[in-house]
Amino acid sequence: GDARVVLELLDDAAKSAEKAGRSEVVDADVQRSAAVRPSNSSDETISELPTHAMLLLIAICRRLKSTSEITSGDAGSLYKVVCEEYEQTARGHTTVWKHLKRFEKNDIIKARSGSVAEGRGRAQHFSMPHLLPADIGRRLEALVAARLRR
Repeated sequence: GDARVVLELLDDAAKSAEKAGRSEVVDADVQRSAAVRPSNSSDETISELPTHAMLLLIAICRRLKSTSEITSGDAGSLYKVVCEEYEQTARGHTTVWKHLKRFEKNDIIKARSGSVAEGRGRAQHFSMPHLLPADIGRRLEALVAARLRR
């Protein structure tokens, strides 16, 4: 079943590239195809997240617009910046970690273990291969703004 789904995604992505006048398929074509597939329940999943999970995901999306991965430490730091922007008190490390695991479980992000650039040890690296971070980020910003208006 998975191979069939992959072939369907690539076929849709190829059609999208052709419509855009390109002879090559790019990552964004595949991500758009995955995002609009009927089996993709990310819209419902994202709209049901708690507010602070949304704030964390906004932080992740902002970073993933310019790079392919973000570490758990960077996600936590950027989450604090987003909380300040929305005048919210940031939650602790354990809560951030629980939200990251929730995102992974719901296929919003993918995780891999790897070494850290500086120092010793290992870190979790997160990416968003099936969704477009810019689109998800814009949607989340609108949802958070509506929730916090009260």
